[in-house]
Amino acid sequence: MLPEEAFHQFFLNPERTNEDRQRYCGRDEIWGLPEDQRSILIQIRDDTNSKWAAQRTSVLRQGQHPILHFDYVDTRHPVSGTNPDGRFATAIAFENEGVSCVGVTRDQMDDISWMSWLLAHTQRILGGFQIRPDQEGVANHLAASLFSVQFLFLTSHELGHHVHGHILRDYSGAAYSEFEPTDQLTPEESLISQRKEIDADGYAVTMCLDNFFLLDGPRTAFLRDLSKPERHPRSDRWLLRLICLAAGAFFFSRRAERRLRRHPPPLVRMHFVMNQIHAWAKKNQKPNLAKWATVSRFQKLMAAVEAAMGTEHQEIDWHDQSEFMLSRVGEDYREILEEAEAPVREMYASWSWTVLPRDVSNGGRGRIDPGQ
Repeated sequence: MLPEEAFHQFFLNPERTNEDRQRYCGRDEIWGLPEDQRSILIQIRDDTNSKWAAQRTSVLRQGQHPILHFDYVDTRHPVSGTNPDGRFATAIAFENEGVSCVGVTRDQMDDISWMSWLLAHTQRILGGFQIRPDQEGVANHLAASLFSVQFLFLTSHELGHHVHGHILRDYSGAAYSEFEPTDQLTPEESLISQRKEIDADGYAVTMCLDNFFLLDGPRTAFLRDLSKPERHPRSDRWLLRLICLAAGAFFFSRRAERRLRRHPPPLVRMHFVMNQIHAWAKKNQKPNLAKWATVSRFQKLMAAVEAAMGTEHQEIDWHDQSEFMLSRVGEDYREILEEAEAPVREMYASWSWTVLPRDVSNGGRGRIDPGQ
């Protein structure tokens, strides 16, 4: 069975609930769009699958190289009390017929596009890249870069759930949906769930850093589009700022009430993103990146993200989350999440993917590393 067929057949399984089968109808062929938009989405899908096909030899899933597939999920936009506008923006991860799948809905792609435009046309953010208000063309290039990195972060986050064994262990025959409302969880279940999200975030951060700091192509293209010289002394800062803005937009774009139990608050997640940047910088001998990734700089970036996106996206606003982060309760909460790392990873160790030594895999380039 071809990977795209396994992706589609997953949604047709008669054992799935009626509600679930109405919500997710199968693989989205993305008809009904203007041809230029459809061509872009097809190219994104094909490019993602080509990259994943090249990376699969760097890891083992249950003793074999995994088969990976990204695609779009067809939805019928159910209107309900929890979804009054009929939109269904989400990303999902699941396994079917030995294929490790990640799916994204059209509405989610629309959200990424809209968020990227908002960020790239906010003066506080443009100033951080030394882009003038009259440089409309450069701002549009920045929007395109933000879209690409948000998409990379989102899909890598979902792939991270596969890599860490979350899907094989917890979602056999079911789909993990990133943004769906969650039933009440016990405190222990909530802690495990939130630690899993931090691990998936860490994987996404690593993939973004690898993409821009270990590969020449993406780095050169971004700087060229912003009319910046590749060897500019601020180039590494601009690249890291791009990644942090994309992560912040990903965290802040969803309404908080859908995530309070299963996901940590956005600022807590950004705290762990900063920790992951420091760990990556140390491992890859990039001390200047670690120096740039400070609490005060992250606070300024996230304030700019919130200002660009508006408070309607958040039931818990920036001020409340900042106060929580600085409180004793917030410190204790972060410590609990940090202490949960080892036991939660041990819980999923039998299902997590195994990274191969560099001399065994494809030269170690673009590796899918479950240790992140």
